[in-house]
Amino acid sequence: MEYKILGEPLPVVECQLAPGERMITEKGSMCWMSPNMQMETNAGGSLGKAFGRMFSGESMFQNVYTAQGGPGMISFAASFPGSIRAIQLAPGREDKACHAYNYRRTPRTETLFAPPGTAYIYLIYGLHHCLNLVTEEENEPAAVLLRAGVPLSPADAECCAQRRFGHSYEELAPAQRKNLLNGPGKLCQALSLTRAQDGLSLLGNELYVLDAGEDPAHVYTGKRIGIDYAQEAIDFPWRFWL
Repeated sequence: MEYKILGEPLPVVECQLAPGERMITEKGSMCWMSPNMQMETNAGGSLGKAFGRMFSGESMFQNVYTAQGGPGMISFAASFPGSIRAIQLAPGREDKACHAYNYRRTPRTETLFAPPGTAYIYLIYGLHHCLNLVTEEENEPAAVLLRAGVPLSPADAECCAQRRFGHSYEELAPAQRKNLLNGPGKLCQALSLTRAQDGLSLLGNELYVLDAGEDPAHVYTGKRIGIDYAQEAIDFPWRFWL
């Protein structure tokens, strides 16, 4: 989305959306939109979630604007004299799927506030560990979950097979080979990662990320999975795979 802030002392924000792009507002003040913009007002989830937002100072209802059939334009006007300032929200603050959404800071999420290049490892369902890489500047909680991996050599495949199944790679069934690292819990098990490595710097010698030295032929994007509770964040296209 591109935008411009125009005029004073009653400024207007003019937004241009790409085809299919959506934007969500919590208050009124929309003054004009192109004919191909679709507007929908909803509670952003269940009625309980709507009341929860209301009691926390947010709007009970949300307006969702979608550009259909081509680029769309929409404008919002100030209701009283002043100025409109653009503020960049960090992913953790706007993403309701983030453990530290709205800067929720607990002993579990403390690592998310660490400097970029830190490993954030948590336990899910009391069974599986998940490896995340902290990406934003210190005190701005955001991380990338690593959902899968691929062994780069026969030695890597052998090591992963031993750690996951206690057998050599050659002894694995076809389904075990195919699904060796296709899940965050499987990946952590194969790398012997647990909560003990939570907070580990990725700039050291124990756990680190290397640049492959080449760009992938294709990078696919889509919606994330397993976050049905995250309201509008369900639709964020923040899942990437090769």
